[in-house]
Amino acid sequence: ALFDTEYYLESYSDVKEIAINPLVHYALYGMDEGRKTQITKEEKKALLQDDMDIIEDKNLFDAEYYCNEYPEILDHNMDPLEHYLTIGFKEGKNPSALFDTEYYLESYSDVKEMDINPLVHYALYGMDEGRKTTNPNENNLAKINEYIKLIEEKDLFDEEYYYEQYPEILENNLNPLKHYLLVGFKEGKNPSKTFNTNYYLESNLDVKRIGINPLVHYALYGIEEEKQTQKEKLSKERIIELRDIIDDSNLFDEEYYIKQNPKLHKGMNIDFIIHYIIRGADEEKNPSKIFDTTFYKEVYPDVSSLTDNPFVHYILNGRKEGRRPIETKVMEENKKVKEENIKKQIKLIEESGLFDKEYYLEKYEDALYSLEDPIYHYLTKGVNEGKNPSKYFNTNYYLYKYSDVKKSKINPLVHYINIGKLEERKTFKKIITNKEQKKYIELIRKNNKKITYTKYDENAPLVSIIILNHNGSNHIKRLFDSFEECTQYPNYEIILIDNNSNDTSLKIAESYKNLPLKIIKNKVNKTFSDANNQGVQLAKGDYLLFLNNDMKLLDGWLNHLMDVSLSKDNVGAVGSRLIYPDCRESEVNADKSYTIQHAGIIFKEKEGYIRPYNKDNGKPFINDDQLEVKEIIAVTGASLLVEKSKFNEIGGFDSRYNYGFEDVDLCLKLYKKGYINYYNPKSTIYHYEFGTQETNNNVAVRNRRINNKQIFTKKWNSWLKRELLLDKLYNKQIFTDRPLKIALTVTEKGDDAKAGDYFTALGLSDQLNKLGYETEFLALRNQNWYVVNSDVDVLISLLDRYDLNKIKSGNNLLIKIAWIRNWFERWIKKDYMNDFDLVLSSSNMGIEYLKEHTNYDPILFPIASDHEEFNNDNKPEDKWLCDYCFTGNYWGAHRNIMDVLDPENIDYKFNIYGGCWDEVEKFKEYHKGFVEFKDMPQIYASTKLVIDDATDITEKFASVNSRVFDVLASGKLVRLNRLNLLGL
Repeated sequence: ALFDTEYYLESYSDVKEIAINPLVHYALYGMDEGRKTQITKEEKKALLQDDMDIIEDKNLFDAEYYCNEYPEILDHNMDPLEHYLTIGFKEGKNPSALFDTEYYLESYSDVKEMDINPLVHYALYGMDEGRKTTNPNENNLAKINEYIKLIEEKDLFDEEYYYEQYPEILENNLNPLKHYLLVGFKEGKNPSKTFNTNYYLESNLDVKRIGINPLVHYALYGIEEEKQTQKEKLSKERIIELRDIIDDSNLFDEEYYIKQNPKLHKGMNIDFIIHYIIRGADEEKNPSKIFDTTFYKEVYPDVSSLTDNPFVHYILNGRKEGRRPIETKVMEENKKVKEENIKKQIKLIEESGLFDKEYYLEKYEDALYSLEDPIYHYLTKGVNEGKNPSKYFNTNYYLYKYSDVKKSKINPLVHYINIGKLEERKTFKKIITNKEQKKYIELIRKNNKKITYTKYDENAPLVSIIILNHNGSNHIKRLFDSFEECTQYPNYEIILIDNNSNDTSLKIAESYKNLPLKIIKNKVNKTFSDANNQGVQLAKGDYLLFLNNDMKLLDGWLNHLMDVSLSKDNVGAVGSRLIYPDCRESEVNADKSYTIQHAGIIFKEKEGYIRPYNKDNGKPFINDDQLEVKEIIAVTGASLLVEKSKFNEIGGFDSRYNYGFEDVDLCLKLYKKGYINYYNPKSTIYHYEFGTQETNNNVAVRNRRINNKQIFTKKWNSWLKRELLLDKLYNKQIFTDRPLKIALTVTEKGDDAKAGDYFTALGLSDQLNKLGYETEFLALRNQNWYVVNSDVDVLISLLDRYDLNKIKSGNNLLIKIAWIRNWFERWIKKDYMNDFDLVLSSSNMGIEYLKEHTNYDPILFPIASDHEEFNNDNKPEDKWLCDYCFTGNYWGAHRNIMDVLDPENIDYKFNIYGGCWDEVEKFKEYHKGFVEFKDMPQIYASTKLVIDDATDITEKFASVNSRVFDVLASGKLVRLNRLNLLGL
């Protein structure tokens, strides 16, 4: 391991020349001469960097492709190109869709013999020599433009013919040849009259097996090999022969065949079997009820391509081979089930908002050219091809990371929506490349340089900067170098509290003679609170700045913090924007390089505990002008400025904590005293937190964290629960970065919804949105209506059948509200009725009933109308014009309107809207079908009177349908069939 023979011989040509054993030479001479026996790490690194530079300069590596194809490499937490050059090529991995590692090595033995990375060889020599990088016999979508050029040069594609056969290509303004190469050949489409795709594939099974486009194969090899491109035309003799076979079988049903062909009739002087052979089979017509031509050709493509007639094939061979002549009921049912399942999944994905259609169609040209709904394409094809539904969901990574998903064969995105999101599973991992690293460093540098800061003179308030250190030699130099380079504030002192270090950190610190540095040497490793409180006692400044030792400061950092303290009233703590450096060696934060580490501290609930976390953690650094100073509940002690008098007023850091929660606790104490804490993004610092945190992962540390959490929870949890809720209710976004989120349970949702409860909920949702709250619907007719996302704060149930016991939610503080509008007697019988936190009733009669039968004191919350939608300003529309109308659905149950209304005997125009009224004979001619809720304002504007048909069950509790309020808001008359409903 200590002597590299090849290296020694290559490095010292004199040893090669005298033909002595290299190890013997080293023993006799080399050792004394100080010759090297193996390549150093520095030399290896330099050589690797040279290789990377060559490949990056020629743009031969596709990092996105590499990470997507091989998600396991993300576990290495290294530059993807570096991985390929050192590990990946040995495993046969490909650096891009345009370079096949194994093919290149197998094709060029000299590359193997040179023991050089194949991509490096190609960059240095192969490119100029015109060497091939991929197998021309394999279909490669990345070479689509090359294929187009090849086919156009050989004039093998008939554009006019293709448009005639497939007009949808022209209608969507798609390149026809590209369509054929990407999609068309898979669908059996033909590029010209003289080239039959399926015939070529079935005649050349080697072409079918390797998956190359048949026309491309023909252009490359088939022309030269004089391959046949379509079936030969049937001779008269062969037609007669086929006719006799069909006729002798007694399976041809002439009457059935004629029925399928409107242009044919019995009196015609033609042979219908011959008609089927010559035309009918190609037009997908069937010779009898027991044979489906289309089905047979689709299921058995070899038949349509290689045989003269599918029906003849079935008669002679298909029956013996057990081939099915027609789709069975079981097959048909299975197909329907599959299609229904896909429809449900499409709806689920659409409602989740996690599929980026624009991204998908732009990224995957074959999906665009398929003319399919992108979600449908992803579910049926894309997922198997490793396509991603958005930038933030990596299909291959999710399947690799979670083997249970792969085993379950559930679509990964569907799994995430139903299960993974609730379990907080990761959907992607991004490792930056060296090239991206340079870009981000420059972006952050430029952004920092363009931010102006106040120039202070020597009269500026003294700031005491307190830094704790324990064996931080790897951090101190970086920090103090940046002090000298980037601290423009003129009046500060540094108090370095060293907690019994035994490394070289003190020696390093003492070497910085130009810094106003005071070093305190503790003989024990004190806690964060005790050591910082110790520093405060020694501080001479009016302001204290607590700063971690694992920082790299950027220009103006301290000036920006002081700007806030000196320009605003009632200031508590002020914090900086912290950025992650290169984190690729981190176990936890490998995908967070050059992203935001801290933009203030906010809170969220997890397992009943209100826990603090860094706002915007992991979000990309964006070079923009959004540098507004913001109120925030807390900032990290990694960079925290506070006035000394205020720090002492609240008692400083709580010494019960031991490296955890001290900074948050301090900020909460300041807030409760009436001070305002601020975050200033102009003050920017690199924070190497991951390095410090990850070296402290042992049992003692875990126990310490548990103890800190217990102290914090006992002290603050109850107060924080209330404050967090109030913060969301009033949308202040000081304790949290999001508004209150409310979920409403409904029977169904969406544009095609018919259930009345959805429209009631929709009206409420719109009003809640106007207050700044977020809303979503949980629908009974969806697969996952009991899955309540952890970001939902309030659940309002409009349905008594919604079983609270079945809820799956990561939010243990979920507020559950029952809004009872009808079926009061059913509600109170539910075993989960007592689990609601709040009960609303739509009527006073309902309140009295609930008071009598439950322990609740309900709040009156009547159904109301949205005056922005329903009002006198809506204009009538001709298609809805009538004198009176009814809006409601008929689901088979008897309704009062069926007895009391006979529109035939009333001399006024009547319209009835809703589902299934065409099943009631006397309403049939007046039925205008189901209408969408968005059309209701115009419907009411187009009539004079609306009938309300309340059911018997509503009378007892004065439950009023929302249509009553909508009609009144529209300025129209409403005829009630239950007068005591006015006892609302």
